Amino acid sequence: MDRRRVAALSSLLLGGLCGAAYSAGLAASEAVTPTFEAAPCGFEEATDATPPQDAVCGWVRVGARRDGTDHRSLRLWVVRLPAVRSTGLPPVIRVLGGPEPMRLAYLGGARTTRLRQRHDVVFFDYRGLGRSEPRLSCRVDAVSGDTTDARLASKLRQYAECHRQLEDAGADLDAIASRENARDIDDIARALGYASYYTHGGSYGSVTTLELIRSRPEGLRAAVIGTPLPPNSPLHDTVGSFASALARIQDHCNRTPSCARRHPDLAGTLAKAMDRIDRTPLHHDGRRLLPSDLFNALWSLMAMDDYVWVPSAIEFAAHGDAGALAPWIGANSVGWDFFLPEPGDAFSIVNATVNCQDIARGRPIADDMRAAAERHPHLARAILPADAFDRLCAAWRPSPVPADARDPVSSDLPVLLFSLHFDPVTPPEDARLAKASLPNAILLEHPGGTHVSRVLDTCLVEMEAAFLADPDAPLDSACTAQWQPAEFVLDAFDAYLDAIEAAP
Repeated sequence: MDRRRVAALSSLLLGGLCGAAYSAGLAASEAVTPTFEAAPCGFEEATDATPPQDAVCGWVRVGARRDGTDHRSLRLWVVRLPAVRSTGLPPVIRVLGGPEPMRLAYLGGARTTRLRQRHDVVFFDYRGLGRSEPRLSCRVDAVSGDTTDARLASKLRQYAECHRQLEDAGADLDAIASRENARDIDDIARALGYASYYTHGGSYGSVTTLELIRSRPEGLRAAVIGTPLPPNSPLHDTVGSFASALARIQDHCNRTPSCARRHPDLAGTLAKAMDRIDRTPLHHDGRRLLPSDLFNALWSLMAMDDYVWVPSAIEFAAHGDAGALAPWIGANSVGWDFFLPEPGDAFSIVNATVNCQDIARGRPIADDMRAAAERHPHLARAILPADAFDRLCAAWRPSPVPADARDPVSSDLPVLLFSLHFDPVTPPEDARLAKASLPNAILLEHPGGTHVSRVLDTCLVEMEAAFLADPDAPLDSACTAQWQPAEFVLDAFDAYLDAIEAAP
């Protein structure tokens, strides 16, 4: 999704068909019964990891829309990895973040390997992504402009043109929705012959999983939800979640004398950095850098493994060498003006669609953005104009959201929730909010991680496996006593930039 676009921070294997091919992938059907069609896995073309030899691959045909207005079907690409030993436990359906397509590296990762000891593990590509059919694409000019107003005007033209191309090609963006993605999970389980199943999802996958829980399908028995984003979160504007994470970094810094002396006011230093970017004509690849570009670069850094550099990055942005600063900002900010991706490939189109649904959830957010600018004046230059997001989504015209889109998800389903203390994408407040309406949920908070850091912590992976082995049993969390808070790097951000430049 992500307003909160962490999947875009990774190197994704994206596939895209031209928009004109879209309607060819939709099959007409009076009533769509989920069915599985086996197909070769095609792993021989992969280069990013060793493919599993025992995988079962194919497509599951599902209804394009379940509101009774369209009986066409589409195909979701599915990979099933059989359990190492037969235990009779339900399978685990992995619900990825992003939304992004599955990657081969996920199929053999530490979490998957551990879960496969007792469970079949099932991956799938969301609607419109990866090898699911049909896929979406458009061809538009890149966003340009040396001012915020010029960039917004350029991006509005871009969104309107991409939408026109998709519409001309017969694309049905109403079929790209989190609630439909959620129902796809239950259809996949039934098509594969599973009477019951568990789910494991995080980040955008938490949005889909919570929607699935809301629908109360008979087969769902338990869920693991990492870094959750509940529908009733007040931090949907991205700015609030970033400010919350920065405040937690400052609080942690204040408890360490050396950090407190060096960085007593990170928000104040960031305000100076924003002012510097506003006043100083910095360029990267012919693009004038704006305060919003600095925000995006810091947001990306804060969400990744290198988040420990955030204090020194803020200081460097305010006072460091501009020649070294510009390439870093430029490389980590292009493509996400006004908290939305530039459409073109399947990933960006699907993300624009679900972002416009899942951030706004049926109402404008301009007032929320203005309030965020007042609460966090050090970020105001990166936020305004406050109505930019609303105007872009109006040009994109996503499908209407259900009336209960902002309601909390309530269920007595056994759920394991975990959050990461410095996460600027789905902060710990969101996990606590999700737990408040899930009485049988267990909540774990890692004191030292962020959105994609520590998510493969050995203790966490083992607790997930133990929970899914028996969701109703007490969970032994003794290993969490070994979790340690972060140690932030206080200076030498120029050395960090040199290391990035020298990396192959």
